[in-house]
Amino acid sequence: MDCLKSYRNATCYSSPSICVCCACARVNVEINKITIHAKVQIPSFLRKLYVTDPFLIQRSSENFLFEFKYELKSLNGMILCRQGLKYQKETNSAVLDICNECYSSLLRDKMPQFALANKLYRGTLPDEFSDISWVEEMVCAIFQTTAHVTCLLV
Repeated sequence: MDCLKSYRNATCYSSPSICVCCACARVNVEINKITIHAKVQIPSFLRKLYVTDPFLIQRSSENFLFEFKYELKSLNGMILCRQGLKYQKETNSAVLDICNECYSSLLRDKMPQFALANKLYRGTLPDEFSDISWVEEMVCAIFQTTAHVTCLLV
């Protein structure tokens, strides 16, 4: 019974931290918080997250600028998950949440395996697909999952 309680607390009730690099939701895992100030240069280990994929660069410049434009201008051009990015107006800075796997890869000057910048980002869906159901999404998906776990509150 304790196992079930800890599982519920970890998955249903705790708000997960989202990694800005790989967009994975992490619960009860240490997250590295990197603070970027407006007037300070981006740390060199984060430079791997800039857009270099020819497919994304070839897209229309209007979409490109919109998708990779952030409140802190020094982050513009990076492929980041917006849920892992917290902008602080008072200090004109941004805090990036980065999971340990991505952080250690970046510190070793390697592209994290599951980073969005590692050719895993292919753009956003058109507006007409924003409200499709889970079943419709599965029908349209290129890859299918073999198992789907859902937390049901009792």
